[in-house]
Amino acid sequence: LIAGFVPALKRELNVPVLVTLQGDDLFLEELTAQHRPKVIDELRRLAGEVDGFITFSEFYAAAMSDLLEIPREKFHVVTLGIDTSELSELRRLRDRPPTIGYFGRIAPEKGFDRIVDAFIHLHSEGKLNAACLKAGGWLGKNNREFFTTQVGRIEAAGLGGNFKYIGAPDRKGKMDFLASIDAFSLPTAYREPKGLPVLEALGGGIPVVQPEHGIFPEMLQKT
Repeated sequence: LIAGFVPALKRELNVPVLVTLQGDDLFLEELTAQHRPKVIDELRRLAGEVDGFITFSEFYAAAMSDLLEIPREKFHVVTLGIDTSELSELRRLRDRPPTIGYFGRIAPEKGFDRIVDAFIHLHSEGKLNAACLKAGGWLGKNNREFFTTQVGRIEAAGLGGNFKYIGAPDRKGKMDFLASIDAFSLPTAYREPKGLPVLEALGGGIPVVQPEHGIFPEMLQKT
């Protein structure tokens, strides 16, 4: 929808147009088999009108270059960064069980069910019986049934008392969340193009465990 006005914008203002790409292909995957090829064809046509593209990783530049059939040299990588001033002053809370943190949209594509898998598996090994899982992030109406199912799995494993969902907190709430965990993971099912929560965890001195796909390999290599 947004790309549709690029030709008119260039025509009226006579200026170059650059477009930032940051996960747009995820929405294409949700289209029907009938409509997806048509949408991609139209996007490829419109992409030819764009003077340059900005992505946050080499991975995503290559992926979108292939998808849109645009020369790689039209892509400019601008690495993501965060202000770590608050995070560097984070004081880890003591006198609590070891805690794994998940922060991201509560959805299958963000891997919430995968962190639940890992949490249940960790307890099945019997090595960290007191370990807790704390999760935060926006929960949309369309994913409430999914969330309820995952909580049910945790409770069926006898771990209901070891799990806490904090909702979508404000900035202070997020700082409190980071201060209360010992390890962080956002195990996305799709190839994540941004991964800001991982940078926030690292900024707070928290070790992370991530899938080897999307932006994560180069993000961890660079940090």
